[in-house]
Amino acid sequence: GVTGYVRLNTVLERMEMPPIVHDRRQWVDSIFVEALRKAMWGAGYLWWDEGQERMPEDNEIIMGFEGELYAIQSNFQAVQIDQPYAAIGAGAWHAEGAMAAMEQLRQSIAPKRRVEIALKAAAMHSPYVSPPFTIFRTG
Repeated sequence: GVTGYVRLNTVLERMEMPPIVHDRRQWVDSIFVEALRKAMWGAGYLWWDEGQERMPEDNEIIMGFEGELYAIQSNFQAVQIDQPYAAIGAGAWHAEGAMAAMEQLRQSIAPKRRVEIALKAAAMHSPYVSPPFTIFRTG
């Protein structure tokens, strides 16, 4: 998922995903982040700020990879998330509340459906969250 400017979502949708390697952390920290940087430079979406590459501050990416969740921050720092769910952006609290409630139900709900329910809850309670939502799976 993406928060912030819509253009980042477009960059992600169009970027070529790098080949998957066995070491998940290496893939996220190095291989994916480097491919993301290249795609963003190519789209004119990055700049230098005090010696660091930057995307707009309010942009963040959340991604699942082989059962683990990661947040990619605006300084390209990849942070592994310890919860079985996460949300970012203006509707994060609403979406996380919905996901926590689903977790408590102990029912088998497909991951994509969980995301859809959480996004709908966020859109119902935040004026800054609205469809359409694009949910895609790689690999």
